[in-house]
Amino acid sequence: MNKRRIISLLTALLLFHIPVLSQGLSITTQTLEKGMQGVYYEQILTCNTPAAEFALLYNNDGETGLPAGFKLSKSGYLRGIAKHPGTYVFRVAANLGNEEVTATLTLKIAPFNESTLTLGGKDSKLIGQGRDSIVGIANAMQGGRAAMAGERAFVAGRKGYLYQSAAPFEKTTLRYKTQAYWCLDTLGDSLFYYNRYLYNRHALDDYSDDEYVMRIVEDPLGEKPRFARTVFSFDDVSCLTVNKQLILYIYNDSMMLLPHEGSRPQALRLYHQGKMLKPKMAVPYKGNAFVLDKSGIIYHGYLDGQLAYPLTDKKATAFTLCMVDDRERLACLDKNGYIRLQGLNHTHNAPTLGKIKAKALNADETHLYYIAQNNRPMRLNLSTEGEEPAEICNLSTDQIYVFDEYLILRKKGTTVFYIINKEGGDLIRLNKE
Repeated sequence: MNKRRIISLLTALLLFHIPVLSQGLSITTQTLEKGMQGVYYEQILTCNTPAAEFALLYNNDGETGLPAGFKLSKSGYLRGIAKHPGTYVFRVAANLGNEEVTATLTLKIAPFNESTLTLGGKDSKLIGQGRDSIVGIANAMQGGRAAMAGERAFVAGRKGYLYQSAAPFEKTTLRYKTQAYWCLDTLGDSLFYYNRYLYNRHALDDYSDDEYVMRIVEDPLGEKPRFARTVFSFDDVSCLTVNKQLILYIYNDSMMLLPHEGSRPQALRLYHQGKMLKPKMAVPYKGNAFVLDKSGIIYHGYLDGQLAYPLTDKKATAFTLCMVDDRERLACLDKNGYIRLQGLNHTHNAPTLGKIKAKALNADETHLYYIAQNNRPMRLNLSTEGEEPAEICNLSTDQIYVFDEYLILRKKGTTVFYIINKEGGDLIRLNKE
């Protein structure tokens, strides 16, 4: 054996017996990004191993040292809204098996400064080219229980069963035998909706431990299979609307945007005078989100921005966009049920539309549609001076859905839907319940 080979073998043996020192658990996040008063804050805390779980440590006074309402998830997701500026010192622990480490972190919250927020209006992937249709703009705010794609109608009936019917609407069938579909909308030849989905079935006979999730589904109307655009926990969801750029929906008091070019939802958080909006209803239109806040005030802001601007000064219960002499207007219901009509700018004490009172609003390019106080569906051409409202039919109605050629009406207090041509004709019942 030559000397060179002996040296190589000895070197290999020495390396083999050198012990490898394992690195202990440590929290790698040492500094936090600055936050702002009244603005949603989020940051991920990290460890040198992703399997560790985080927890806040409490001081002797029973507080954590963080602003009230801040939370830290086991995965290290720190989030919340600080009501007051200041410097907040707090401690966190990370656990992995029997090992635990702690760290002291400092969060600085600056006073609210509106000039640092983003106006928006630049991201064409979100705001589009300003070509959205106003037809049925308020369908989602009716409840989203009906949609149309061309000559095909879809309704979510009793227990959330999804029904479909094609013109002349003489036959209605179940699209799927499963339940829990709602907030329907269409784009091209695809149907979109919320669907409560069985994620994990357990062996118990009573199914009490079955795990369900919520998903937003894109359902092509041809031969292609449907697929989930996003999946999340079964929580409070509403007001799903689809346009050419994205899906806008409300999830746990937050507006969410799901772009068609991209896979992940993103939160749209709009602020006005240091407060974040809490949307009750919202629709996207020509690059803006029009939002009925839980305060009753209607706002608008760019879909890629952070700033919101009030359109009304009086509390509203519902709204729609509509057309008057080829110009977009905002129609809303005040707390007494009167229809108020104004432009798309902040208006003080907008005038009422005569003495007309309503319970719901919707629109297309020529008419304002509403449900009168006697529950009759009505329509009015606002561009024709002196025109009186016209009753569409004598069906007692509580939801009115507007499409290019048809209206779908829900019979008051039921899950039964009827369709009628805008040009007139008989009511046709869609779902037999």
